[in-house]
Amino acid sequence: PPTAGAVSANSLLLNNIVIKGDVPEEGTVIKIQTYKPLGLGDVFVGKVEASNLNDLNQAKTNLKQISVFPNPYFGANSLERDKYQRFVRFTNLPNAVTLRIYSLSGVFIKRIDKNDNSQYMDWDLRNKDGLPVASGMYLAYLDMPGVGTKIMKLAVIMETQYIDRL
Repeated sequence: PPTAGAVSANSLLLNNIVIKGDVPEEGTVIKIQTYKPLGLGDVFVGKVEASNLNDLNQAKTNLKQISVFPNPYFGANSLERDKYQRFVRFTNLPNAVTLRIYSLSGVFIKRIDKNDNSQYMDWDLRNKDGLPVASGMYLAYLDMPGVGTKIMKLAVIMETQYIDRL
């Protein structure tokens, strides 16, 4: 998943790499260092095309790429700033999504609506009343108008709670 923080209007998202600032001019060379040694003559080419965020046919073919990170959630997420801002992130989403979270027994937990150009949305691991959810298995039902639906399983293991404030 992309690094913490939203991708701003003046940045470019290239798979998991975020280029901040103005979009480079055509022909600009961007060098990426890697830990893997390159062999003589190795060449890698990347092409960034403008996204068509209203292409429903492409969104339908990308349903398999929708994922949730981290899954399972083990008490923390590398993108979280502190223990009071817990979340999991659903990625590779189309513009309009209604997410409904249920327990395995079918109890409704929370609804989250997304209607913007971002490709992700976060669930704060709280129920509809704002209380932290218990450890367990959850079902995420994603309804995407004009695209389809997807059901995902999500495991949540919350850390042990200690009273640190009186």
